[in-house]
Amino acid sequence: MGHPDEDKREAPQAAADEAPPYDDQDDSLIAPPPYTDPEGRVVAPAVKLFPVSMNGYYKWKLSRTFHLGPSKDHPLFAVETHTGGITGKKPTIILRNGPTESDPILGTAGGANFMQTKYIITLPGRQGPDGKDVTVTMKAPTITRSSAPLSMPVGPNGETEEFEWRSSRGDDIKELAQGSSWGYKLVRLQGPNTKSGGSSTAAQSSGFTSDGKEVVALIALNATWSWTKAIRFAFMGSGLSGTMGEAWEIAALTSALQLYYVYVVASAASAGAA
Repeated sequence: MGHPDEDKREAPQAAADEAPPYDDQDDSLIAPPPYTDPEGRVVAPAVKLFPVSMNGYYKWKLSRTFHLGPSKDHPLFAVETHTGGITGKKPTIILRNGPTESDPILGTAGGANFMQTKYIITLPGRQGPDGKDVTVTMKAPTITRSSAPLSMPVGPNGETEEFEWRSSRGDDIKELAQGSSWGYKLVRLQGPNTKSGGSSTAAQSSGFTSDGKEVVALIALNATWSWTKAIRFAFMGSGLSGTMGEAWEIAALTSALQLYYVYVVASAASAGAA
């Protein structure tokens, strides 16, 4: 996969400069399915901080920062990417509450150790149960495990629940990307919305995994095979309801951005080796 320090952003810079202009790309977004609560009632989306779905856009001469928003003309959040320093412990992702690098930080993500076997997502200024900044630890995907488990605060009291990002090429990802793509789905391992497992259930129940767990967010990576449009992200299921809380929303998005950064590093390393 390669260590973040090996990526000096040279390959992404070249790719960004050679990418087609925004006008050549489709900016439309597919709205995620409406949230249905355990009683079968359809709930209007009530996400606290973010749109229910967003694209990630790079600008022409800028490879270290991209923007999140519904279209290229409406950048809402800036995302800075960094190499992480010699130890790999500095943030590789900085998510800001606005489109500029001077806007307040919503969340950061970076390696928890030199080997990059896990990542730390930090939400500065949001006090956890111990009165300190909220932190979330996410295990890195491995050769033998394609998922990235993490525990996140849920609801107004910040109670911890278990989730995992699972690698996926399923229909939910394809619908979000509007074509063939791959990415990750955020699976809620606990919670009220579950179904019985089995492949037939998975085929009939959009928004659920084959083991009956609810999918609460999606990220499609490099959905248009262009460096100017990097990702597509969407909340789903109970992630749309607003009941998960602001801290959960930030942690979910920031952890997804960290997985995207790992993908960028791996892609650059593969291109360099070829």
